[in-house]
Amino acid sequence: MSDPFDSGGPSEGLINRASWLLTGRIIGDLGLFVYYLLLARRFGASGIGDYSFAFAFASFFTLGVDFGLRNLLTRRIARSHKEASRIAVTVLGTQLGFSVGLLVVLCAVAILVGYSSILVGYLVLAFLALALQIIGTSFAAFLEAVGDMRRSALAALAHKSVIVVVGIAMVLGGAGLALVMTAQVAAGLLYVAVGLRWTWRRFGPFDLAFRPALAGALLKMALPFLATAALWEIYSRVDIVMLHLFRGDAETGLYAAAYKIISAPHFVAQLIGVAVFPTLARAVNEDRPELERVFRETLRALSVLGLLGGLLLFVAGDGLVVTLFGSEFAPSGRIVRLMAPLFVIQFLMVPLWRLLLAMDRERTLVMLRLGSVGLNVALNFLLIPRYGPMGAVATSLISEGLTAVAQFALCLRIVPRPYMGRGIALLTVFGAATAIGMLARPLLPWGGAAAVAGVTFTALVFAARLVHPTEVGQLLRDARLSGSGRPGREQG
Repeated sequence: MSDPFDSGGPSEGLINRASWLLTGRIIGDLGLFVYYLLLARRFGASGIGDYSFAFAFASFFTLGVDFGLRNLLTRRIARSHKEASRIAVTVLGTQLGFSVGLLVVLCAVAILVGYSSILVGYLVLAFLALALQIIGTSFAAFLEAVGDMRRSALAALAHKSVIVVVGIAMVLGGAGLALVMTAQVAAGLLYVAVGLRWTWRRFGPFDLAFRPALAGALLKMALPFLATAALWEIYSRVDIVMLHLFRGDAETGLYAAAYKIISAPHFVAQLIGVAVFPTLARAVNEDRPELERVFRETLRALSVLGLLGGLLLFVAGDGLVVTLFGSEFAPSGRIVRLMAPLFVIQFLMVPLWRLLLAMDRERTLVMLRLGSVGLNVALNFLLIPRYGPMGAVATSLISEGLTAVAQFALCLRIVPRPYMGRGIALLTVFGAATAIGMLARPLLPWGGAAAVAGVTFTALVFAARLVHPTEVGQLLRDARLSGSGRPGREQG
């Protein structure tokens, strides 16, 4: 009898595989965003500060659980399906062993630093939730390696659904933060169980022997992936950790709420980048004009989306924060408005990074990220103790801005005139829409001012022919033809 979930054969279209991942990602992320809003309203800035710190701090330790194995496993199983049943137990045993050891180290560090027993408890729960999630994604990698995107997407969606449904029920029932966090631990256990079950069904019975030599070989091969993940983890989490260390839980919560609004829509840019990347990679050697065309259209499209999002956040970010998180988070509104340029930078960097990756510039990208991490950590040490969340905002803008400028300069050597002379016009339109939105703000509610600014910007963009409807359609066709992608690891 055929497996009702069986997929991944040649007959399954690439866009169909990608649609499963995209649908699961959107539904899951929307649910998690609502869940985060309820946590913020229930536990306030202080509670959400401790919650964000716990996951940020624990994530440094769970790097050792991940060890870059997910990407390595996807590549290895894609090349040899028979490897799955032989290495599954070794992978599971390795990650479980690392989890136990790193949890002991985490507790020892937290106690030596002098954290309260309550905060140590939050750290333990956050670590367990993240470690189990990582192990679950490792088995999702087995499924994705053979194109079984439906199972991978459903397993990830089941994981997020337990967090959202059980967590929201606990929040509404008046449970404390520690008990609410156990929902994420339970969700992690389910993720691992589902991943193991479906991997067994897909590849057959596992070889139940743990092989130390094989584990060592896998870890050695995964080191480059670990280095990349570690750099990103440090960069993306150090501001939360240092804010909590120097300024306390309340200011950390205000910053975390603002950053949540800035980062939540970024998956749109990431998925567009994933979708067009195979076309860029193929066109490097086969069709250079096609490479330039796809890059320019992607860059312009994401620039427009980034500028539109940044415009709305600058004009009305303060009202959005209060509406979503409550009046206690009103100080986060200023942070959101100041971080609006970061929203633009994040969208802009996606096509730049993908082009450089397509041109085999991995080492250059690692060096740029290493420099960005070093600058970010140094500036955080200097600015956060004195300026608090505003110091963290300035640090992010400086480090990300310089990285974007460096990547843009490198891309200019590959694709000259990427905006085809329309870059200045795009900035002019953005400036005009911003001015109109700010003039409308004293006269209209924040939502009305945002609508005026957004409609003005969109109308001017098309009126000035900065983006053509035909280009939008072509970009979508490029994405459909490119293949499927995999969403990154979610974190608390």
